[in-house]
Amino acid sequence: MPAIALGHAQSSVVNLAYFENEILDLPSIMIPPMMSSTISGQEILDMKNQRNISKNENLLEEKSVGRPEKPDDEKSEKTI
Repeated sequence: MPAIALGHAQSSVVNLAYFENEILDLPSIMIPPMMSSTISGQEILDMKNQRNISKNENLLEEKSVGRPEKPDDEKSEKTI
C-alpha cells in the first residue's frame, strides 16, 4: 500500500515481491533473529526440551559428582 501511495504501479510492486521471494530467495537468506515476536511458543518449548534432554544425557554420562550422599540417619531433619 505505501508503494502504491507513492505512485508505483501495483503490478511492479507484485513483480518485485515475486522477484525477491522466488528468484533471489530472500526468505531463506534473511532469517530474522529468534525473539518472542519471530518465534512461536511451541518452538521455544521444543528448544527447551531439546536442551533439557541433552543436559540429562550429560548427567547420566557423568557417574557420580560431588561427595557421596549420607544415609538418612545421619541427615538433619531439615535435609530430610
